[in-house]
Amino acid sequence: MCLFIFSYYMKTIYLIRHAEAEAYSKAGDIKRHLTTHGLESIEKTYKRLENFKPEFELILASHACRASETALQISSLSNFCTKKIINDARIYNAGIEDLLDILCELNDDVAKIVMVGHNPGLTDFVNLFITPKIVLPPFGIICLDFETDIWAKIHKSPCQKRFFIYPSKE
Repeated sequence: MCLFIFSYYMKTIYLIRHAEAEAYSKAGDIKRHLTTHGLESIEKTYKRLENFKPEFELILASHACRASETALQISSLSNFCTKKIINDARIYNAGIEDLLDILCELNDDVAKIVMVGHNPGLTDFVNLFITPKIVLPPFGIICLDFETDIWAKIHKSPCQKRFFIYPSKE
């Protein structure tokens, strides 16, 4: 019974750095698309993610093409409704405070989310809560559980890293 109550009062975030993107786009950084290798790494790494039985109710993604494309691939692989993907321009170039502000705005009825964004913001955010420190590589996925039922309190809540996976170098 205790475990059920504990899990009910928890917020879970799957923080995902976008997959490998083009090095350059004439249209600008926002318009950089995923590479073929990036798309392949999503598929291979997602198979490993399935071992952790991910559950989420919402995907928040940067509006940059590479992050949006990553979110769409996650949605497709998990049979998740694309209508529950929110592209938020604030995630692009976001720092720790920006990301906390975005999370604080979430409805507290939502308990489990995916956030697809960029470095250095995502890595800095993760390292606020865990040790040892990490660097989130392209399509790196880290799952953090916060012992709270209120998004606005995650920065003050105990946090546990559930897992950290990333594409293997093959």
